Amino acid sequence: MLKKLCLAAGLVALIAGCATTGTVQTPAQIAAQVCPPTQTAITSLQAVVGLSDDAKAKLAEAAPVVAAVCSAGSSVSVVDLKSLGANALPAVMAVVNASSLSDQDKTRIGLDLTVAQIVLSSVLASLPATADPASAASGV
Repeated sequence: MLKKLCLAAGLVALIAGCATTGTVQTPAQIAAQVCPPTQTAITSLQAVVGLSDDAKAKLAEAAPVVAAVCSAGSSVSVVDLKSLGANALPAVMAVVNASSLSDQDKTRIGLDLTVAQIVLSSVLASLPATADPASAASGV
């Protein structure tokens, strides 16, 4: 557990350092970082037997947002990424916490989602305030 926390802290520090170098990542590059843990969490939760109706509803609300950002070949915009960070990731995290997953699985998935949220927030905060979704999506 301590190793994972140290690894996560190191990863966050590395990403935060990259965000200040002036290199602007495209929405697709950002999605490539945050989608794997998000998709793994959803897949894990869909396999849980006995999820409450509320948990199923939260997953159903998050699924289209995650699909818009994480599906192969999708055209990802800054707006999509903001929706992922503001709506989908918190909903998935709430379902993880309320699920019957083992404490170890909850910790592992929760840590992965937290790192994804930090990466997403850090990179989005580094984008120019005047960048509109269309120009950011094209990498211009």
